[in-house]
Amino acid sequence: MEDEIIDKLQNTTLSSAALTHARLKHFAGIAQTSEDHISRIGLGLSLAKGEVESDYQPGALGVNDAPLSVVVGKHIRGKTIFKDDLHIFLALAGQHQDISDYAECRSLMRAHWERGIEILTTHAAGQSDWIRITQALLAAR
Repeated sequence: MEDEIIDKLQNTTLSSAALTHARLKHFAGIAQTSEDHISRIGLGLSLAKGEVESDYQPGALGVNDAPLSVVVGKHIRGKTIFKDDLHIFLALAGQHQDISDYAECRSLMRAHWERGIEILTTHAAGQSDWIRITQALLAAR
């Protein structure tokens, strides 16, 4: 990847759907951590699953979701979600699909973020105990 693309991704702001933001708030509350940490967990979960459509959108509010607590999407800076690991995230994404330019990289990272939070929601299966949720994630591997 060109340094220019890396710099742009670090300085971009990703935006999620309102449902993803509500899920982030819910899990951050359960885990007693920040939405940023939950975002990184989601990103990793999705990258581990493989290819994602760059226009991925989360499904509808499901039985495993807490009630919607927000009506706007989450905005997160690239530096916040990627920290110093952007090269790793891009390498993982590149294992499953071709990334041709900045716009594609940005779309794929947003898609992985949102899909990962949906994966987390599915595995949580309505649990409100963070230890049980992480156990469910480990058991799914």
